[in-house]
Amino acid sequence: MPNDAIPARLASLGLIERRNDAGVAFITPPVCAVPAGMFLMGSDHKNAHISEKPQCPIIVATFEIGGYPVTVAEYARAVAAGAVPVPEAPNDNRDYLDLQRFTWAEQQQRPDHPVVCVTWDNARDYCHWLAQVTGQPWRLPTEAEWEKAARWDDAKSHARRYPWGDRWNPTRANVGDERMTTPVGSYAVKGDASPYGAHDMAGNVYEWTSTFWFWKPPYTARYEHDEPTAPHVLRGGSWSEGQWAARTANRYCASWSDANIGRGFRVARGWVK
Repeated sequence: MPNDAIPARLASLGLIERRNDAGVAFITPPVCAVPAGMFLMGSDHKNAHISEKPQCPIIVATFEIGGYPVTVAEYARAVAAGAVPVPEAPNDNRDYLDLQRFTWAEQQQRPDHPVVCVTWDNARDYCHWLAQVTGQPWRLPTEAEWEKAARWDDAKSHARRYPWGDRWNPTRANVGDERMTTPVGSYAVKGDASPYGAHDMAGNVYEWTSTFWFWKPPYTARYEHDEPTAPHVLRGGSWSEGQWAARTANRYCASWSDANIGRGFRVARGWVK
């Protein structure tokens, strides 16, 4: 993949190639504004996991969230700058998968797909680098921010089960594919957007958040720390997971050092308050 031009499709989605005063190339994503206020976090579904219950009110300050997961093209700029390492070798024990498709060399042939095989600290370091080269407060979203951006309908004071509504629609997400990721924004024309306009928040890739794993609400700010050795929360489901994992309340965690073919991340912008 060339490092001197953003892929045309990503430019059409609102991603912009830039250089700072030092000549370092980076890509900024389109963002969706999420206003400050309360939302209902968690699930009241009878079959929800214990870690999702009880549903409880959480107040989140205003912030912005990336309209799409971070792509291979975006991550490649940070690799070229020496800010992050090449994603790790594919990690999966399903023998029917062709893991060669997820090497960094192969990922770079798909610049508009979400980057995968990144650890939590890779995602954190990417955000730190983007903040440094832009002078803006880019970071990983907290778990509460991610969930509000994915599901909270301010107009109806309602927490959607999926980003687009309460009924599952298989045409609006890359879920249970058992093959691989899809280009970001592939389901936009089919109505996959969250209430605030973010895409790919169900399926495609699980997304790292800044939040420590905790088994049961109430959610509190003490879980928001930049601690690299703790299990961290991922949200959103992935291309290889089923419909249940794609619910906006579904919670998953992994070790900070664990890279996987179904995991990526999305950025947020704004100060944590």
